[in-house]
Amino acid sequence: MERVAKTAGITAAAIYNHFGSKDELFLETVKNRIRIYNQTMNSAVAGPGSWKDKFNTLLEAVTPLQGNSSGFPMIGSVVINRLQQEPEKFQEIRDLRDESAKVFRALVAEAIDCGDFPANTDIVIAGDLLMAITSSATNTVSFYHPSLDDMMPIIDSVKVLLGTTD
Repeated sequence: MERVAKTAGITAAAIYNHFGSKDELFLETVKNRIRIYNQTMNSAVAGPGSWKDKFNTLLEAVTPLQGNSSGFPMIGSVVINRLQQEPEKFQEIRDLRDESAKVFRALVAEAIDCGDFPANTDIVIAGDLLMAITSSATNTVSFYHPSLDDMMPIIDSVKVLLGTTD
């Protein structure tokens, strides 16, 4: 509970006074984390450069967030489970996730435009896969390698595997 409170920016005692239910706490905590990621990712890709440059900048920008996630890297699977069980209740999370996906879909569109991806690449599917690789996979690996010293090797490995480094 302490980690949840810290991530939400409140004290553990305030959790019980502020939130009406565990679901409300879960929803607000997850929405807060996704908003922070979305803001960071949008800022990272706003500058000039190729899609690879923007992707690499994005990876480097989210590294501190992943390294300071207070043990939350594995929450993605919980979120997916909750979305499947009660989609209406957690629609706000899906909406924020869709905002995240737009960043990756735009990168895929740029990759198609410059000829790095085939013209018939499905932007939505490829963007969602790029997001999954970037967030889910790196979060999972960072769970098992939680040291901030491990974060850059994780990010560098993603860049190598996706071919975004020279």
